[in-house]
Amino acid sequence: MRLQILAASIDGLVENVSASGLLFFSDGDLRVEVEVEEDGRVQRRTGRLVRVQRMRGESLGWAVEFDAA
Repeated sequence: MRLQILAASIDGLVENVSASGLLFFSDGDLRVEVEVEEDGRVQRRTGRLVRVQRMRGESLGWAVEFDAA
């Protein structure tokens, strides 16, 4: 699978800043396009990134909510 980020930038308000990072809130969505290959077929869907979470070690989990078909 492949995820392409469609937004050039996102504006927001910073909630918390520390030496290791920051938390911010925005009204805009981070628009994405997802390409998934399954059984030799490629399916493309658009949607928005709703969560990113460190899972184990350096691995990240990415959650995308698809647009209505």
